[in-house]
Amino acid sequence: MRGLSDRLARASAAIDAVNAEDPTRVIVRGDDHPLAQVHGVLAAQWVVALRADAGELVQLAARAHHLRRWVVPRSSYPEGRPG
Repeated sequence: MRGLSDRLARASAAIDAVNAEDPTRVIVRGDDHPLAQVHGVLAAQWVVALRADAGELVQLAARAHHLRRWVVPRSSYPEGRPG
């Protein structure tokens, strides 16, 4: 996590640790990863690519946007439920 403040690095690591529990796996750049963790890492990287001066809260929001998303699968919602 080069270039991150210590506080942001610790918070990002905590988010990644939780999202590492996602049972859904994907292959990214040849390596197997938990889906929610990949979404968080890539989203945070994209935020910084778009806005190098993005604040820590914005970076954390991007990193955590799929936090434990697998716990309540979309299929558990009633059919036709909007958004």
